[in-house]
Amino acid sequence: MKKSFLSLVVATMIALGFTGCAISPVGWLYTDVTTPSVDLEVASDVNAKATKVGKSTCTNILGMVMTGDCGIDAAMRSGGINKVQSVDMEIMNILGIICKTSTVVRGE
Repeated sequence: MKKSFLSLVVATMIALGFTGCAISPVGWLYTDVTTPSVDLEVASDVNAKATKVGKSTCTNILGMVMTGDCGIDAAMRSGGINKVQSVDMEIMNILGIICKTSTVVRGE
């Protein structure tokens, strides 16, 4: 009995190791956070006003299938933004099964 329980725990830990983005934020059961983006591909303009918002999203299922375009360029295009004021990342994770990562760009 103890051996089968230990095997189950080890198999679960190995499976979780393959889930990639699905558990990257700290909340293993549920995560819904917004954080500032630290890896900016574009220069931000401190004088730009946040009059427009653009968003792009990627979806990851079980760390095996990922679809979408969550890049800064895609978010800028969706909001019609030319001058970037700020870039944030929104991450939503449910049980490591579904993870949605969105890039939110604010600017003019």
